[in-house]
Amino acid sequence: MDGTEQPTPEDIDLFIRRCGLGQLDVVRREIADGMAVNVANSVGYTPLMSAARNFRADVVDELLAHGADVGARMETQETPLHLAVGGSPEMPAWYDASSGPSNGELQAHIVTALLDAGADVTARSELGMTPLMTAAWFGCTEAAALLVARPQDLAATNEKGLTAIDVARQRDNTEIAELIEQALRD
Repeated sequence: MDGTEQPTPEDIDLFIRRCGLGQLDVVRREIADGMAVNVANSVGYTPLMSAARNFRADVVDELLAHGADVGARMETQETPLHLAVGGSPEMPAWYDASSGPSNGELQAHIVTALLDAGADVTARSELGMTPLMTAAWFGCTEAAALLVARPQDLAATNEKGLTAIDVARQRDNTEIAELIEQALRD
């Protein structure tokens, strides 16, 4: 792209994929060549969502530095913050834990960056799930701790009438349930 032509759906999909793969040098080059950081595919999935979901903290930082929209929503109404906390606490297959931060540390970095950029902790997916409920579902304790520290209704319920505590208990994530209970007491 030379900055004057509109990206094709294929260009957009490739850029999103590269963000998720952590190809930072390529991402930087494409941005410099005119690729907009807020492009989205047919379901509203953005480069920031891809990078956040795949624990690519350096790409998240780069996209945010270029104005990536932390409030973007997919068709499912999920935001980049939902996707950042919607990952398993297990390390992705591509990640060599001996050479860098843990999954929890990467996730905490990304969640903090998104929150600092103005991500809405009260955003609801189409199922009524907040980012905290999503973190509780996936057992993302470090991310849940960051979310609990932000102002929100900790007793909010999703479409099934479940609170984040209920979700955590349903998934046997007792540490997260206890974390939220403590925040409610404070």
